[in-house]
Amino acid sequence: MKSNRLFRAAALLCAALTLCGALTGCAATYEERTAFAMGSVLTARLYAPKEDADLLFDRITEKVNAADACLSATDPSSEISAVNAKGSANASAFTRKTLGDMVMLCNMLNGTLDVTVGAVTQLWGFSTDHPRLPSEEELRAAQETVGLERLLIDDVNGTIVLGPGQKIDPGAFGKGVALDEARDALQSKAYSAVVSFGGSVLLFGTPKKGKSWTVGVRDPFSGPNDYFASLSLTPDKPDYTGFVATSGSYEKQFTEDGVVYHHILSPLTGYPVETDLVSVTVYATSGINSDALSTACFINGLNGETLRWLNSFGAEAVFVYQNKEYYVTDGLKDAFTLTDDSFTLKTYEE
Repeated sequence: MKSNRLFRAAALLCAALTLCGALTGCAATYEERTAFAMGSVLTARLYAPKEDADLLFDRITEKVNAADACLSATDPSSEISAVNAKGSANASAFTRKTLGDMVMLCNMLNGTLDVTVGAVTQLWGFSTDHPRLPSEEELRAAQETVGLERLLIDDVNGTIVLGPGQKIDPGAFGKGVALDEARDALQSKAYSAVVSFGGSVLLFGTPKKGKSWTVGVRDPFSGPNDYFASLSLTPDKPDYTGFVATSGSYEKQFTEDGVVYHHILSPLTGYPVETDLVSVTVYATSGINSDALSTACFINGLNGETLRWLNSFGAEAVFVYQNKEYYVTDGLKDAFTLTDDSFTLKTYEE
């Protein structure tokens, strides 16, 4: 098991470095730093002198690790794990506020995401080395615990209280929260940066006067270092921040009796969502929004409701299908460049 973890870490490191390599701004010099946090590789390209880059990266990793210590559902010492284990526990103001933000997003996205789905996700075990297909009886019992109305965030007493058997799973939001924390760390210095983390990217500041950030969009039918398109994202002000997050069925999956099961579960059924999509990439101005929207759009599919969600958040998206068609929302069309002509543009009318 240890060797498997090391292999995954090495693969993630390679993917993260390549992703940052697909982000170009051509500032004069930069410093690159890498760490392992929240089960993923965290890589930062900092356009700063070495000493300041060291301090900034220390601050970034400090804030990301602090967030993980509060929100992780797999670390038994975290605040969320304590809530899950006891059904009720004290929690910091950060944990209560962030969980409240997650609940608000779940409601705004019409229940497509549900942070109380933890009992279901635990059954599938996608966060472990041994995912499995739960029995219908197991899933039925776990599904009965899902429901935001039974979750209580008590700011007066500083506690989080769950319904019977309920578990919190912040997985659809966690990497985005971490990148929001990285943005906050970067705001203390006037340096541009690119931070990549578990398939999500933060663009901070301006790469160079008059230049754009270029972000590779992963080819879901190839390796983690391959891209079928790019996005040229132009900062509109010096303190610009943009976030790019991708959710894809290729990220975690297993096969049983000839059936492929992926990790993006529907809170309504407890099973992997059935869709002809293979990935959704979202560009937004907040990490938690980009992370949540990429998963919600994948689950909900391309339709009028999904496009209205994106519009309400001021976000844009790229949808990729199993037949290698893709759809780009209007706000990204001028920024999108196809680099693999085996993909074809999909038309959509509401």
